[in-house]
Amino acid sequence: MRKRAPVLVLFASLAAMVTGTAAYAQFGGTIGSIIKVAGIGYAVKVFGGQINSFLNTVLQEHNVGGLPATKVVPIIRLGSTTAVGAVQVAGRPDVVSRVQAAVEGDLVVGRAQLRYLLPVNSLSLSKLPGRVSGVGVSAIIDFPV
Repeated sequence: MRKRAPVLVLFASLAAMVTGTAAYAQFGGTIGSIIKVAGIGYAVKVFGGQINSFLNTVLQEHNVGGLPATKVVPIIRLGSTTAVGAVQVAGRPDVVSRVQAAVEGDLVVGRAQLRYLLPVNSLSLSKLPGRVSGVGVSAIIDFPV
């Protein structure tokens, strides 16, 4: 239980940050959203290793563990909704180490809607990030903005 305490404190802090800035977002609109996105993105970058360890422990307790290598990276959201979060990717260690983010988006084809998460090798959208093949998403941590 002692190992989980820092991660639980992290999740409580993130929840407080999200709800604490909700009132500011009502008055600040875009500025409030930017603060939340930046804050959660920073928390994912700083605490990604601890979040990853916590997720691995939880998955192993539910007999879903045994993944070769895992890493927590931020989500880059494309589309009409605004949210921020992170995903845990899993695969061979040499491939997982190349993943920097996951691009999320929606495609609508007729009456069908497709939501996708693609592991990519860059956090920047100024240049087109490359897809990292050979890894999958094993967990999603999502915070609505």
